Amino acid sequence: MIPPYVESELGGVAKDAAPAGAMRPMPLDEFIAETMRGLAGDADEVAVGQARNLAAAAGLETSKKVFAGMNH
Repeated sequence: MIPPYVESELGGVAKDAAPAGAMRPMPLDEFIAETMRGLAGDADEVAVGQARNLAAAAGLETSKKVFAGMNH
């Protein structure tokens, strides 16, 4: 399971306070639905939402850049 940034009470910073262009969290209900669809298959890894970008990144340096962007 490769989860994205998911809307939850764990955040701490108000989501409305995110700077323009910042990644927005995936709504929890969408995350659950997409995760369950992914788990229904026989894939070894299931990347959900924006996390697909990280999983699809080629090479370690690209993965680091994508991960850094997700955590900006």
